[in-house]
Amino acid sequence: MGKKSGWACVVMIIALPVFGGQNFYGNIEYGYAEDQFSSDSDYDSTRSSFTQNYMLGFRDYIYSPKLLKYDLQYGIAMNDLKTDNGDYTTSANSKNSTYRTDLSFLNSSDYPFTLSAEKTSSPYSSSDSIATLTTNQTSERYGINGSLRTRSFDLSYALDTSTMDRTDPYSVEVRDNQNFRLNISKQDPTSGFRVSLSEFNRNYIRDDKYSAIRDDWSDRGEEIRADYTWHPNKEWNIGTNGSYYTSSYSDLSTVSAGGNVQWRPNDKFIASGLLFGSKMSAAGNDYTNFNAAFNSMYMITPELSTNQSVSYFQSNSDNYVSKLTMVSAGGTHTKQFENNLIVSTSASLVARMQQLTNELNSTANSDLTSYGTTIGTNVSKQFGSSNTRVFAAANYYVLSGADDTVRFSGNMGISDNYGKFGYSVSGFYTREETTINLPDTEETQVLEMESVGMDSSVRYNSSIGFQGQFSSNAGVTYSRNRYTDLVTTRLYPHADISFNYQLMDSLMWTSGANVSRDMSYDLTNYGIFLGINYQLRSVTIVTGAKMSVSSGADIPEMINKNLFIRASRPF
Repeated sequence: MGKKSGWACVVMIIALPVFGGQNFYGNIEYGYAEDQFSSDSDYDSTRSSFTQNYMLGFRDYIYSPKLLKYDLQYGIAMNDLKTDNGDYTTSANSKNSTYRTDLSFLNSSDYPFTLSAEKTSSPYSSSDSIATLTTNQTSERYGINGSLRTRSFDLSYALDTSTMDRTDPYSVEVRDNQNFRLNISKQDPTSGFRVSLSEFNRNYIRDDKYSAIRDDWSDRGEEIRADYTWHPNKEWNIGTNGSYYTSSYSDLSTVSAGGNVQWRPNDKFIASGLLFGSKMSAAGNDYTNFNAAFNSMYMITPELSTNQSVSYFQSNSDNYVSKLTMVSAGGTHTKQFENNLIVSTSASLVARMQQLTNELNSTANSDLTSYGTTIGTNVSKQFGSSNTRVFAAANYYVLSGADDTVRFSGNMGISDNYGKFGYSVSGFYTREETTINLPDTEETQVLEMESVGMDSSVRYNSSIGFQGQFSSNAGVTYSRNRYTDLVTTRLYPHADISFNYQLMDSLMWTSGANVSRDMSYDLTNYGIFLGINYQLRSVTIVTGAKMSVSSGADIPEMINKNLFIRASRPF
């Protein structure tokens, strides 16, 4: 049946000129792929698939494009899959047939709308030496969407309903969904608002034939969102928002509201504030959150700027209350010299106060205050008109409170690109020491973390002939991490090349290879790829072959080979 339907699409597309053809469109695509996997553990497998995709559509209008445009579409997608693992062979066949219709009315008016319908049939079968299993699935979808444009506001809406029936040897499954969406908005130079409403109704039934278990549930809910923005002048930006959501299946409802304001009286100063609150009810429990924040930045000179922030967060539930207050201030100084040298220095101070109250377990209550300081510098230099760049950065961080943390980090590197060649070398170092006060004792525990690493690479790119392009990259990555007494080291050399050549306007050769070795795990990987892209008028053919090999001391050698070819023609 699948082959007859596919050939019917081919005959119809070939015969398009007989019917005039300018309103017909479609696509034909064939594909074949084969994967072979083998290993030293005597496990071999071969998997092959053949795919066919046909799509034919017709679009036109009745009387006038302004009155009614219609689009009719029919498509078939088939896939034959075969897997051979040596001891047994399995096969699977699928066919997906889709009918689709779209009717668009009054497209040039202020109230256009579209009716759509889609029906899909997806039978699937799989077989082995023991049995053949068949699954049948059908789905339908119907909908309408449109808009209404007036001088006062814009309105858009959508209503769709969908059903799905699925039957396999073990169960019967039915889904039924309805969705409705409505949006009203207005925008002018100084203000704008948007209100959206969505409602959903989902029904699900699944009967298990063997266990006689029935899963039957429904979910109904809605969501309402509202946003309003106001720009009275260049200095002020004000926004508010609110939302409401409910779901019957999860017994969940949420309400949230918030607002934000930004003030920029001049080019040197900017300040912003935020207020947000929410309440959620789920399974008989209530949760509330409140957040307030203020941020500002002042540019003293083009090179020196300061920043300040204050934030407060509170979370409440039936049994606990959590509060967090943070205050921070900092500054940045950046100087650019005439010889392309840029030096930037920054410093910041953060105060953090956290309270936790647990009514069920008073021993979990806490009242913590901590202070953090960060000092950093960054230096970069571009050498003349060349592409050589050198950079270095360092940061020092101290946290004092219930636990103390001291961290130093730095990185540096050099990179260059000149002509066909390029290289880069970079390194980093981080050391952190945390002192933890053990509970119910006067003792402390010190945790140390140290990381050091380097990354280097060399690149070469070149044009070959009139239409060829060669590129290569090789490098080494090294890292060493220590956490207290645990040390891990990794050395990872790697290289890859690619070569592409445009043999003619319609024919391109592509190829590539890569190799890498993870010396920490004694694992070596390498691969190769060859491909051809061919364009013959409207027909596109893509074919290629890949091979990858992995081997190591503790694992068997694994070889994966892949061959594929795909041909397609749109109309």
